Amino acid sequence: MITSILWKGISSPSLENCRIHHTADAHEIHSMIIGLHNGRIFQVEYQIRTDVNWQSLFVRISSDIDRKTLITILEKKGESWFLNNCPAPEFEQAAFVDISLTPFTNTLPVRGLPWTKDQQTIDVIYFDLPAGEVRLVQQKYKQIDGSHYNFATADGRFEATITVDFEGFVTDYPTLFKMMAKQEIPDEK
Repeated sequence: MITSILWKGISSPSLENCRIHHTADAHEIHSMIIGLHNGRIFQVEYQIRTDVNWQSLFVRISSDIDRKTLITILEKKGESWFLNNCPAPEFEQAAFVDISLTPFTNTLPVRGLPWTKDQQTIDVIYFDLPAGEVRLVQQKYKQIDGSHYNFATADGRFEATITVDFEGFVTDYPTLFKMMAKQEIPDEK
């Protein structure tokens, strides 16, 4: 089954067409985002592969923002992360990635964490696409109910309550993103 989602960026105008292909042992995500940043049109394409528990295994991002074109590849080999084919031991404890400019990556911890009433602090590999940086950050998630999660950066600079559908895909990310459409597409045989 393939889930196809269209998101609209609110504070920074954008459109994202995201396709999630579900298999018995993995999730393959392919997405394209177009929008405006600093008055210039940008384009981002990303691919993510996760295990069945939504933990990240592979990320490939191609971005053209502010006249800078970058291709970044992050891959988990065994227990080790490699960034553009170089060992990245600083990411060893991270199971999830977060890509700026998309609400999709919030789905990874929403679906991949074991939920209790407590707030969880996790290590995340953060792709700050406008800055062209990849770094380890800590984020906090707390499940409020089945469709609402409080998300915050560990440094306290950002906090929001996101709304998700029954599959954990963001439907409303206040001031940032809104789901415009979603459809299920059967696999072609």
